[in-house]
Amino acid sequence: MTRLTIPHKFFPVCIGVLFAALGLLQTGRASATQSIFDQKKVLFDNDGVPSLTAGREATLWIQAEDFAVEQDSWLDHIQFWTVEAPGSKWDGTVKYSLFEDIDGQPDTQPFVSGIGANVVKKATNRSLFNYYDEYSYSFDLEKPVKIAADTTYWLGLHLSSNFDRDEIYWETTDKGFGTNGMSAYLGELKNWSRSSAPVERAFVLNSKSSTNTREVPEPSAILGTLLVVGAVLRSKKN
Repeated sequence: MTRLTIPHKFFPVCIGVLFAALGLLQTGRASATQSIFDQKKVLFDNDGVPSLTAGREATLWIQAEDFAVEQDSWLDHIQFWTVEAPGSKWDGTVKYSLFEDIDGQPDTQPFVSGIGANVVKKATNRSLFNYYDEYSYSFDLEKPVKIAADTTYWLGLHLSSNFDRDEIYWETTDKGFGTNGMSAYLGELKNWSRSSAPVERAFVLNSKSSTNTREVPEPSAILGTLLVVGAVLRSKKN
């Protein structure tokens, strides 16, 4: 039998290739089962910066605004702004709901609802009427939600674990998308209403899901690498 002679200095390379292949396999599995969250992509901006002119109370009421995105997207991160009375006490809760649009207002039941995760509240050092302090909020959805393109939805926010009035107002913006926002007193979703002075509320919808994930190598390519390394090792053993 003809034996294949392999220089000793080649064996570290073989072992290195083996471990690299195994590592590649493990990386491929991880890439296939995990989402990579590395940067935010703006899906919808309801005129962005708040106007410091008004707000709508969001602890005694659920406040809602309509929106639409230009392409099918995964929504998983929301930003909005408030103006809050001195001494108001926020209990740390952000409840969100997504509604389908029914004749220009939110449906009576959300198709998605949850409690915001990784909530960040920051003072902006601005105020409304030199009295109500302005804050920016951001939070992650419990799970990413698939949003269809060119479809009107409504985002509902409630900034409390109960319906006691805490004088926390979802801040308005000068312009906005679609119809003016709506309110549900004490969370009664069958009785959506607009105030006598309709307004648009400031918010931004984002996706933190990166589409630039590493490609998972074909199983056959990984197997082929392992077989080559295995053949070299067997040849040396013989």
